[in-house]
Amino acid sequence: MMYELHLGLSVSTPEDDATLSTHLEEVAEALAAQELGNEALLDFSLGADLAARTVEIEVTVDASSPEQAAAEGFSWIRAAIHATGASTPNWEAAPVAAGLVEFRLDRASTKPLIEA
Repeated sequence: MMYELHLGLSVSTPEDDATLSTHLEEVAEALAAQELGNEALLDFSLGADLAARTVEIEVTVDASSPEQAAAEGFSWIRAAIHATGASTPNWEAAPVAAGLVEFRLDRASTKPLIEA
């Protein structure tokens, strides 16, 4: 079954808007690379409000349950963020070493997609 995982993130960084925009492009490139090598990661989208320092990421996941979709989607998104040298300090109990850019999880939701 297909599920959509949606994350709302706050970004903490001393970078200016142009540098942050470039950083987010790197996150998108890392997700695209994961999508090519993974049949369960079906699609993704990334949007941002640079002035507000917020990011919205959605991934479409082929999984057997919403829990599996959420776990795999979180893992892929987090790996893409880490691939750029950023950190995700509040995503689990074991914090990652702080980088210049931190993505803080504000909200998350997983929902099934209706198959046509």
